Amino acid sequence: MRSKAFTGIAALLGSVLLLTACEDKYSEPGNDLSSFSLSKDGSIEVALLDDFSQNYYNESELIDYINKELTAYNSANGDGSISMTGHERLGNNMCVYLHFASVKDYDAYMPDSLFTGTVQEAYDNGYDLDCALAYAGQPLHVIGKNDLMNMANKKIMIFTGKGRIRMPSAIKFYTQSMKQTDAKTVEASEEGTYIIIY
Repeated sequence: MRSKAFTGIAALLGSVLLLTACEDKYSEPGNDLSSFSLSKDGSIEVALLDDFSQNYYNESELIDYINKELTAYNSANGDGSISMTGHERLGNNMCVYLHFASVKDYDAYMPDSLFTGTVQEAYDNGYDLDCALAYAGQPLHVIGKNDLMNMANKKIMIFTGKGRIRMPSAIKFYTQSMKQTDAKTVEASEEGTYIIIY
């Protein structure tokens, strides 16, 4: 069983992750899905948002706590593995922006698991690829494991949890139960294991 360093921050901030600037996304109705944005270089940007309305909440203490958590992680895993790129109060909410240098750092630190690589690498690592994937732009067109195994060199992302995921390039296929919101973004509204081919 993996120990995730994120639990300390999660207890203080909750686990709502937003795709881009908290202020822009927070104003959208129904925006309560965990989300992140994967860059072409493999780095990940997240923004943690939670209620900060109680009188006993202290912004300085929270930021100091997060900095200590990140310093401890970076001491063990290399400088710059995770950095806090900013924070801001938005009314009764606090938004903290984090940058993860790699998928490995995200996977080690956050509560959800994440894998990126090729389809063949996913298979070699024991991931279950027996699933129905929808074709981007044509959600009624579905492929299965045999089709997927014929795409051995295609890029794949596999993650557990639920949320809004933005990819660095156009999505080609995604787990059928997901919803595509634009060429690079899909959403999963229920907890589960999801696959994206891009």
